[in-house]
Amino acid sequence: MSIELRLSETLYKDFITSDPASATVRDADALPTCAVYEDANDVAIVAPVVTKRVGLTGNYRVPIVCTFANGFRVGHSYNVIVSATVNTYVSKAAIETIMIVPARKLGLVVADGGNTSTTFKTNLTEATNDWWAKAFLLFIDNASLVGQIHKIIAYDGATKFVTTDAFTAAPAASDAFQLINF
Repeated sequence: MSIELRLSETLYKDFITSDPASATVRDADALPTCAVYEDANDVAIVAPVVTKRVGLTGNYRVPIVCTFANGFRVGHSYNVIVSATVNTYVSKAAIETIMIVPARKLGLVVADGGNTSTTFKTNLTEATNDWWAKAFLLFIDNASLVGQIHKIIAYDGATKFVTTDAFTAAPAASDAFQLINF
């Protein structure tokens, strides 16, 4: 099991406990615990709180909040381990592996007389200058630009213009792009 998530996303993962002696679903003796470990690190980066699903025997849920503050980093993988005691038997299981991937955002080119192959207006909404600086801009639907990618050199939060190295042509109005932010 493996899933790709971006920073700031939350994964809700369910798991079920059972009695090893009778092989039947059964509630744990006490609330199970959870820990998340990064790559080959032996120290948990976060211990999410497990919740019992009301009215469902042996069914539990755990939210894994993948934020920088919780120790998650782009390009790293994490193992989610749960521990439970059922009928005095202690068991552990890896219920998920998470890979944190770069954030992606979609945008469109906006018609403007000042658009060139290196500077063009977008429909991005961030108001902070250079918010998208160092992100990669990948065109995804213009026949002549599709697949071309360049790092954003500058972003003007007031005008919504991005500046990049030169694409092979100026993008047209409504050309779609994807931003990949590492």
